[in-house]
Amino acid sequence: ESLNELEAFTYRSRDLVDDDDFVKFLKQDQLTVLKQKVADTSDWLHGDGSDAKTADFQERLKSLKDLINPALKRRKESASRPARLQALQDSLKNAQALIDIMERQIKQDEADYSSSTLAASSSASSTDESAASSTSTEAAASESPSSSADPLEDLEEDPYSTSSSKTSTTTSSPKPTGPTYSIFQPSDLTTATNTYESTKAWLDTHPAEQDKLTESDEPALSVSEIDTWNRELERILRRMYQKITA
Repeated sequence: ESLNELEAFTYRSRDLVDDDDFVKFLKQDQLTVLKQKVADTSDWLHGDGSDAKTADFQERLKSLKDLINPALKRRKESASRPARLQALQDSLKNAQALIDIMERQIKQDEADYSSSTLAASSSASSTDESAASSTSTEAAASESPSSSADPLEDLEEDPYSTSSSKTSTTTSSPKPTGPTYSIFQPSDLTTATNTYESTKAWLDTHPAEQDKLTESDEPALSVSEIDTWNRELERILRRMYQKITA
């Protein structure tokens, strides 16, 4: 089994070293070493390798894979990176659009609250002025005795009466402590904005670093990193969209 695996990988390696689309992901010295290893392994398989132990097959297979696999990974990264970058850029555009909606909604809710608070304050002032005017009128009337008043009226009044004319209780409704937000809270806006800004800052720097590298260099902008940032951004977006549809 080890022999068959080594033979198959050796044939594949021989094809790859003649593939211009592959060799550009190897540095020249790596390509030279790889060609030599492929030739040596092929000769060994048709010679001493026929009686070799499993460990010998595995060692030679590993020496080939150590050169081939990193180059294959760089090629795959190079092919996948543009689409992944575009997906992340699209997510950023969606996030910016959503943040704009959130900002407008929160500002409108706060403006509505300010207007209602101002209206309530004006209404309360008018009520207080009316009450004060009424109290002044009643006080003036009580100070001027009527000629037709019954002199026994005061004696007939029950001093322990609980009539509402003597005692009045005013119950004030609690005042709102702040705006009632229709969909998004300010904390939602903060979360979305922070995630957007950190993702954009990362994306603004790393592609430039990647552009400085050759195809045979280890990438500064890996597909897995791009996907990680995109997943986190999409997670926040999904949470906010759920608030809209709730």
